[in-house]
Amino acid sequence: MENLHESFKREAKLENSSFHLDYIDIYMEVAVELEEDDLFFADLSKQISLLIMDEDEEPLASCPPHSLQCFSRAIHPSPPQPAFFYGEALQVQSKGTGVFIPQSTQSRRKHRKGRSNSYAKHQQQSQDTRWVSQDPIKSSSNPGNVLGNNYGHHAGQGRTVAALPQSFFRYFFVIFCLKMESREPKFPPQSQETQPGKEHVMKPLPQTISPDYKPASKLQGKVALVTGGDSGIGRAVCLSFAKEGATVAFTYVKGHEDKDKDDTLKMLLEAKTGGAQDPLAIAADIGYEENCKQVIELVVKEYGRIDVLVNNAAEQHLTNSPEEITEHQLLRVFRTNIFSHFFLVRHALKHMKEGSSIINSTSVNPYSGNPESLDYTATKGAIVAFTRGLSQQLVSKGIRVNAVAPGPVWTPIQPATKPAEMIQNLGSEVPMKRAGQPSEIAPCYVFLASLPDSSYYTGQVLHPNGGMIINA
Repeated sequence: MENLHESFKREAKLENSSFHLDYIDIYMEVAVELEEDDLFFADLSKQISLLIMDEDEEPLASCPPHSLQCFSRAIHPSPPQPAFFYGEALQVQSKGTGVFIPQSTQSRRKHRKGRSNSYAKHQQQSQDTRWVSQDPIKSSSNPGNVLGNNYGHHAGQGRTVAALPQSFFRYFFVIFCLKMESREPKFPPQSQETQPGKEHVMKPLPQTISPDYKPASKLQGKVALVTGGDSGIGRAVCLSFAKEGATVAFTYVKGHEDKDKDDTLKMLLEAKTGGAQDPLAIAADIGYEENCKQVIELVVKEYGRIDVLVNNAAEQHLTNSPEEITEHQLLRVFRTNIFSHFFLVRHALKHMKEGSSIINSTSVNPYSGNPESLDYTATKGAIVAFTRGLSQQLVSKGIRVNAVAPGPVWTPIQPATKPAEMIQNLGSEVPMKRAGQPSEIAPCYVFLASLPDSSYYTGQVLHPNGGMIINA
């Protein structure tokens, strides 16, 4: 299986490759080096590929590219469902607990020279009707082991999908996602004239929480304060916290984010569970210490304490050189992005007990560098240093301090900062070739806020960034 795995890995690294049936030839090309039984994996790869194509050889539009539903649907489609292979329709029919796949005997797939005898034998077997079973098959030589060394099958005899090696599914799923993502529509050009950005005018709207998210009362009885919680990642964190049972307060900028604030409050009220209290929205410019002090006092007055502090609010401005960064802009960005962390922590600590958590939002930028947002990147680097130093100061008090460094994410700061033409390709620079959604980032905060889950984490930075390798 090593050669097949290597082929899968090579294929997964291809950039800008479309999800076209030609790539199946890559799987079959390497099959000449494999034993007969191993050819089943390449064959199954082909079968799965057929099931996720329509007559125009396009991915099924109803299947979200970044969802596991794609993979499960590909393996267990709802029959009857048409599949097409170079123009030849193959009808998928139900039979028992599996999927019956009549195989074409007149495939138009190109034949290459140098096929081995095992491959020719496999082609002969492919003319038979195959039955892909979901029931375990035990090898006669090893009845206790599902799919033993010989897999216990012959042409036309049952095979199991669920018992295949996990490595096959892992590699195929990576390829499948990358292929599908390469066809995912880009964001339409758009920009906003003011900061902070407004989520309710974005097209498409960011995904705040995944429909597949399953809360588990991880933050039951906790009180959380999230700065910049009206939109973007902050809103996703607030909603995830609320679904996990926390009482949530958040800050926003009055006059700029009122509509987003109202929408977030509505979401939190609907998500409130158990003994959680009603959410609280606080208008504040947190770049100034007195305002931060008042925010903490309001939260403590309302709820009595703070268990989780999320320093998330930020702003950025694109510039091409240091000469373009005015003193006013520099102070503004540093006040919002890093001074506020110092101010809020200073006044919140007296209300935080052992087991509490501080989570700071940094960015991939200080690790990768970003010449277009020098001041913003500098503040995010400062947040990493702040997180590491503060964690060591507070470890004796039992308060954990960690950070999250997202990559490109579809949030209001993007259209409020970047020109419209840049939005179309947002996220294209990362290995996954797409921007993340707030719903994909928020679980990091839930993990770090939950003491049972992250009790051995402090001074650490999580990196949900679409596959960028971070070594620092």
